Amino acid sequence: AQDEVRLAIVGLGSASYALPSIKIYEMILSASMEPVVAIHPSATISPSVHIGAGATVMAGVIINASATLGNNVVVNTGAIIEHDCVIGDHAYVASGAVLSSGVTVGECAYIGAGAVIRQGISIGAESVVGAGAAVTADARRAEQSCHVPLERAAAGRLGRFESRAEDAQDTGCGYRQGRGHRRRVRWAVEK
Repeated sequence: AQDEVRLAIVGLGSASYALPSIKIYEMILSASMEPVVAIHPSATISPSVHIGAGATVMAGVIINASATLGNNVVVNTGAIIEHDCVIGDHAYVASGAVLSSGVTVGECAYIGAGAVIRQGISIGAESVVGAGAAVTADARRAEQSCHVPLERAAAGRLGRFESRAEDAQDTGCGYRQGRGHRRRVRWAVEK
């Protein structure tokens, strides 16, 4: 009994598809194990930040006062989360994203690399903010926002986004391949 494993880390971050990470997190909990919070030594985190179970904070991340990270959140390299932000469970903040003060990110949402979100904005659960987006308006639940500045690209349950490329084929990993580029078309999260 002394050799029994009690701690576990998800160790799987998928920017394109959250379900595997969620399933591993739930398996850890169902096995009566404790999900470990992983924080890179070069991350700068205010002492007043609350970090949920199983969260991963990568190199060079800055998280300022009174921010809250939910369970199983990934904050990738060099992202900045300003004071009073709230990041929901299973959300993913990609490299170099900047969340200004008071931003709320819903459960299972994805914030793309280099996206900048203006203070006080709410990003709905299961929404996708594309790389480099400048977000100046709230994004509703399961909305895809991929333009600079933000334009509402699609709304509705994730998994129903359609690619503009007529010749696109589903790659099975959350992207549709076509015309030599990749477009996000689904991020199915089972409840």
